[in-house]
Amino acid sequence: MKSYIIDTHVLIWDLKEDYIGNLSDNVKEILATEKNICVSIASLWEIAIKNNLGQLDINGTIYDIEKFCEENDVIW
Repeated sequence: MKSYIIDTHVLIWDLKEDYIGNLSDNVKEILATEKNICVSIASLWEIAIKNNLGQLDINGTIYDIEKFCEENDVIW
């Protein structure tokens, strides 16, 4: 069974529909079909910091992002 580790940018681009175009078709396919997608817990921390500094516009809280990950089979 394959596992994939994604970085913070890929997670953000997957979260925000207006950034999804930054992902290649291959990556979109992997995110849509694979079940072993992993991300570092540090990515959540990085997103929270950038959002609080106004460098990132994520609608919702960190808990919403965590829920998004759970719903999309992204594990920490």
